[in-house]
Amino acid sequence: MQQVFESWYVRYEAAVAELGLSVNGLKVLIVLHDEGSTTQTQLVQRMGIDKSTMVSIVDELEDSGFVERRRATNDRRTVPIHVTAAGEVAAERAAKVTDDSNNLVFAGFTADERTEFTWYLARLADAMIETEDEQDEE
Repeated sequence: MQQVFESWYVRYEAAVAELGLSVNGLKVLIVLHDEGSTTQTQLVQRMGIDKSTMVSIVDELEDSGFVERRRATNDRRTVPIHVTAAGEVAAERAAKVTDDSNNLVFAGFTADERTEFTWYLARLADAMIETEDEQDEE
């Protein structure tokens, strides 16, 4: 499984880099694109990414022109992050890159096989999260 993942990831990372994004930057951009503007603190909580890592990711996205920080008018201490027009375009292109990448992984699978395999992957992910939660409780 690791070999399959690594092979896919290398290709995916290169395709995402062509958009001017890192994979982590893409994840944050997609959340902002899909859920709307939010603060770095809320992103950290939502995504489970370390605060200092999140600062670096948002800096990267801002330097690339994909997001901008705008101080809130009702509370100057709050600085929501907003997707720019360039970020909207990048998010839409990234969705196509992700679809293309997933289609490459599932080449040769029937629609039913793809659905079944995806279901098993989701089940595996749920089991891993449950195991992590149980370990955290100990």
